[in-house]
Order: sequence, then C-alpha cells, then structure tokens
Amino acid sequence: METIIGLGKAGCAIAERFAQYPQYEVYKMDVGLKRSPRTYGLKPADSPEAHEQSVGSLKKFFKDVSGDILFVVGGSGAISGASLRILEQIKKCTIHVLYIHADYELLGETARLQQRTTFNVFQEYARSGAFQRLIVADNARLEEILGDLPIIGFYDKLNELVVPTIHMVNVLSRSDSIMDNISPPHDISRIISYGLVDFESGEENLFFPLDNVREKVYYYAQVKANAENTKTTYGIYPTQYDQDYVYCVAYSSRIQENNS
Repeated sequence: METIIGLGKAGCAIAERFAQYPQYEVYKMDVGLKRSPRTYGLKPADSPEAHEQSVGSLKKFFKDVSGDILFVVGGSGAISGASLRILEQIKKCTIHVLYIHADYELLGETARLQQRTTFNVFQEYARSGAFQRLIVADNARLEEILGDLPIIGFYDKLNELVVPTIHMVNVLSRSDSIMDNISPPHDISRIISYGLVDFESGEENLFFPLDNVREKVYYYAQVKANAENTKTTYGIYPTQYDQDYVYCVAYSSRIQENNS
C-alpha cells in the first residue's frame, strides 16, 4: 500500500491522514478540488451513474502510480459511483480497497441504497480477485470502540483510530519479528477488517463485525482462546513505545451483511 488514493469527502480525509507518514504517496479525488499532480477535481453530478459517466481518462493523473494501491472510499455517497471507472484505469496495480461503511441510522433512504449497492459490488469484485483485499471499517463500530465523542471533530477521531492501525500493521508486516508463525492467508480470504486487542484482557475489537472469520493474524500479542475453525497466527515485534499494543487482522471469504 505505497500509494493511497482517496475518493470523495471521506476518502480524501482518510488519505490526508496517511500523508503524515513518509511511506505513502497520497492522491485525492473529489468534486471541487483544484487539479494538481496529486489532486483531481471531479465534475459535479447528482447521481452515482452521473459520477461514473463523468470520469474521463486518468492516464496523465495516474502516470506515476504503480505497485500496491490503497483506494479509500465511503460507500454511501453518490460519488462512490465513480469508483469502478477509476479503478479500471489502474487495474495493472495491486488494488486494496478501504471501504468506509457509514452508520446506517444516520443515512437517508437514497444513501442507504447506495451503500448497499456499493458494498455488495465491492465484495463481489474482491471475491473475484479484481481486488487483492477489501478492508471494511464501520463508523458505528468505530464509535462504539472509542466511546463518547464530540460532534466537532467526530470523523477526525474515527480516522485517528483507523489510519494508525492500518499503518502499524503495514510496518510490522514488513519488519523482523522476535518470534512468529505467520503464514500468508488463503487466497479466497479477501474480505478483511483490522482491529485492536486489549493486551491485558484479550478482548478484541474489530472495526467491522465480520461473519465467518476463518483466519486471524495478531501482531504483538500472545494468542489466547479463539473461535473453533479459525486459523490463528501471531508475530511479536520490538518497539520504542512505552506500552504494549496489540493489533489484529481478521479474514473472511464470505459475503458480509449490509445492516442498511
């Protein structure tokens, strides 16, 4: 995930959060943005179909993009309709999608329908192998993990949980461990979620409640009791932090329920 591409308001906000780390090249695409080498202003449109049709050639904009890509998008916005047209133009890359699942209780009927459609389509693309991984984070679940949050800066707090977690897993997965038994996940396990584990209690908090979890990878943690039929692996890594952190990545091959 050396390149981050954010689409829409939610996607761009998360992409910008990744920009704090030197490992990533960040691109942003949204209505109203001024065009630059790393930002692309899309034309205004009032429907997902119109957004899709408005996307022209991105060959020049993506001329330096290659390798691993993390494409970030919120599924409830009409602009998400442009996603597949955009991804089609970088299909030579290894595509990971970070899908932000909005709190359905806060959505109108049109946005709920858009989220349901986008989420289902993205899952099918992941299962087909068009995407390397579909990473799902649910805003309602993130809020539950963090507890009471202020209205001002609400989404910033959610992003402050998601982005550092993904970044640290990226860093650790490329680092030498003190001890581990990590092996590559099965190829069919392409729908995933990240999470945190309480070091003392072992309580897990995934960013999306995945069904049919068949594989889990823990970073830093000792593996305790886990669900039957779930393959678990772990890695222990040295850090400069003054406390222990435990991260978890859960994998599923099954289509997930939408809850919207």
